[in-house]
Amino acid sequence: MRLLSARLAALQRDGRLFSEDVKQARVWLERYFDTQAKPVAELIAELQKMESAQLSIALPSLDETASALRSTKLGGKR
Repeated sequence: MRLLSARLAALQRDGRLFSEDVKQARVWLERYFDTQAKPVAELIAELQKMESAQLSIALPSLDETASALRSTKLGGKR
């Protein structure tokens, strides 16, 4: 469930929630599974990489969007 929540947080670009959910999933793996098993160790390593991922994306401002629309509109009239 935590990984599903992390997936939804990633889609919503909520880096804080994504990182928390991935961290909790990793903690549970470390607590309840054999960390010496190769598949578990590999998954823990992947989750550690995912925890540090930055999800923030710079979106264009409204001015940039309006400018792009004006340019497209003017380009179509020529």
